[in-house]
Amino acid sequence: MTRADEQGVEFIDWPRFERLMDDLARAIVAAGYRPDLVVAIGRGGYVPARVLCDRLGTRDLVGFQVTHYRETAVEAETRLRYPLPPGLHARRVLLVDDVMDSGSSLALGIGHLCRTLPDCELRTAVIHYKSCAEGEPDFCAARVERWRWILYPWALVEDGWHFVQTAGLADQPASRVQTRLAADFGLALSLAQVEAILHFGGGGTGQEEAP
Repeated sequence: MTRADEQGVEFIDWPRFERLMDDLARAIVAAGYRPDLVVAIGRGGYVPARVLCDRLGTRDLVGFQVTHYRETAVEAETRLRYPLPPGLHARRVLLVDDVMDSGSSLALGIGHLCRTLPDCELRTAVIHYKSCAEGEPDFCAARVERWRWILYPWALVEDGWHFVQTAGLADQPASRVQTRLAADFGLALSLAQVEAILHFGGGGTGQEEAP
């Protein structure tokens, strides 16, 4: 059993994601911080980092990958994969991830960036900051007081398929799966979203895939 089984799942659809990103970008602008380089922590930070580039007018975007979850909502050792390329130059850097859960991914990312760009002015931004995390980001769009798994739209099939398998529903009709996901995880999805999970599921292994 994972924490998501016990404490539930919250799905963030694309319209809500857009609103959260607007809030996050406004907070960064209001603070007077204009990065000349945005760095994404993969995989969850890739999409929000690109959107922040659009909102903030920043053209330079790079990323590296940190693995934390062996599979959806199942924690493993935090590791750095695919580090930043050498030769980067930037004065103001914004490090972006989707969610700050335990805080270990962001801490590892900060350490990697400080070694790669030791003289940069670094700030951190996440969509969701969970109050149970160690440390705090400089910017967040929403604070989560009661732990729950945050399911982002770019991980709908991967994470959704995990929950389908956890509940033993892989061979059930979409309407049955829809009802059970709501009852077992508090996960409210449309029938079309559930059908996409069942059609494409099985190809992923978690929110942040470990080696």
